[in-house]
Order: sequence, then C-alpha cells, then structure tokens
Amino acid sequence: MSLVLEIVEIKGQCPAYKIGDRIVIENGFKVDLKKTTAICMHSLASIMPYYVAMSKGVSSVELGLSKQEGKAYVQCLDPCERTEGGTVVFEIKKLNSRMGLDFYYAELGTNCIIQDNVVLGLKYNKKCKKVKIGNNAIIRSFSVIYADVIIGDDFTSGHRVTIRENTRFGNKIVVGTGVVIDGNVEIGDRVKIETNTYIPTYTKIGSDVFIGPNVVMTNDKYPQRLRDQYKPEGPIIEDGVSIGANSTILPGVKIGEGSFIAAGSVVTKDVPLWSMVKGGPGKVYPLPKKLRERNRAKKW
Repeated sequence: MSLVLEIVEIKGQCPAYKIGDRIVIENGFKVDLKKTTAICMHSLASIMPYYVAMSKGVSSVELGLSKQEGKAYVQCLDPCERTEGGTVVFEIKKLNSRMGLDFYYAELGTNCIIQDNVVLGLKYNKKCKKVKIGNNAIIRSFSVIYADVIIGDDFTSGHRVTIRENTRFGNKIVVGTGVVIDGNVEIGDRVKIETNTYIPTYTKIGSDVFIGPNVVMTNDKYPQRLRDQYKPEGPIIEDGVSIGANSTILPGVKIGEGSFIAAGSVVTKDVPLWSMVKGGPGKVYPLPKKLRERNRAKKW
C-alpha cells in the first residue's frame, strides 16, 4: 500500500515545506523520490509511527488521528514559537493507484477540502505549471482541474466538474455538478454556474453573474465549415447578467451589463445593457422595472 503525506497547514516560517508539498511512501518504508516534492528529517520523526501503522491497514480513527476513515492528520514536532522556525500539518491518505499523482500537482491555500478521486493540476504538456487555488475551497469528488488554472478564494465545485487549462477565476465562484469549462476562460468574482452548463474556450464572464442549469455557450459560428476563416470566439458576459436554464448563447455575442436572459432563449446577437431577451431566436425587450437591480446571492 502506498501513502501520500501532503502539507495542508504551516504555522510559523517553515524553511523546508510549502502548502501542497508531499511525501510519497511505498509499502510503508520506501520514499518515492521522484514523486516526493520536499522532505525534512525533523518531520519524519513525528510521522513515522503513523504511516507505518496506516500502511498496514490500521484505522486512522482508532489511532486518534482523524474523525473519519481514509485520512489522518499529524503535526511536525518543531515548536515554532520557540525556534522561530515552522511546524507543518500533514494529511495522510492512501494513494489511488488508478489515478496516479497528477491530482497533487497543485498549490492550495488554507482550509481547503478536497474530496476523494479529484484530479488537481492535470498535466497536458511538459511545461505546464501547477494549478493555484486560494483559501477555503471545496472541490467535490470526480472533478478534474487542469494545470495552468488560477482560482481565487472561496471556490466551490459540484461533482464531475471539468476545468481546462488557462482558466482564471476570481473569488467566490460556484461551479455546479457536470459543468465543463473548456479552457482559456476568464471569470470575475461572485459567479454561480449551475449544473451541466458548457462554457467554451475564449469566453469572458464578468462579476455577479448567474448562469442557470444546462446553459450552452458556443464559440464556432459554422462548425466544421469555412475552416480557412475559423477563429474561435466565445461570448462576452458582462457584470450582473442572469442567464436562465437551457439557454443557448452563440459565438461572439456580447450580453450587456445587468441584462436578463429568460429560460430557453437562443441569443444570436448582442444584447444592450439592462435588457431582457426571450424566445428563439431571442428578441430584446426592455427590462421590467422590478428586475432592475444588482444580482446578489443569499448564500455562497
């Protein structure tokens, strides 16, 4: 059995580790130096009894190292307040051999919850960089986030989310179950993207935006035709826009600030700011007075 010991918290100034570093131990005794990113002899003394026990199948709950099976938490012995050094907290988990270690190619902030079977920092070429995720993230099982992605604080995902390379998120983003974000996408702050939405490459989304379930955005005006003229161009969604469920947004369309797209609409042309679109193809109407307010969520 192989174990991964990942740094999830640092107190003081640790000269050896940073958040997201890991030690990979095979068969309870062998350190895999190719997969290990950093190692400190001080910390080995504190974790040795526990990783040996866990590698033999002893329950982490019985050891008093966690409240649930599958994970254990151990702290380095360094009394950082007295040494001016740093002490770290390790999260010890069994290595899922079917997935390898791509899911640990990441820099994580504090207080992040990463459920089982999540891939963080999927490597798509030799030069790609670790995915960077801010504080207080919750990433649910079977989600895949590629390398070269930057995500701010307070990010939450559903299950089976895919976020491809060169995507940039602000803070307080919610991405629902089954959402696919196909890379090279920019998203601002306080955005909710609901279940099974598709966002193509080269899409820009502002702040305070709501995108309902099963929304489809596109970036290719004539799929598989006129290839000599092809240039992918995703929609531009400005601040404060709401898009209802099952709507379709065509390539290059710009939806103006504060606009409201009714459920099931097909948006084929630019939408002026603070307007409403209904129907397919969508027609632009004045935004009702009762809807002329900023988007705001009761809970993030």
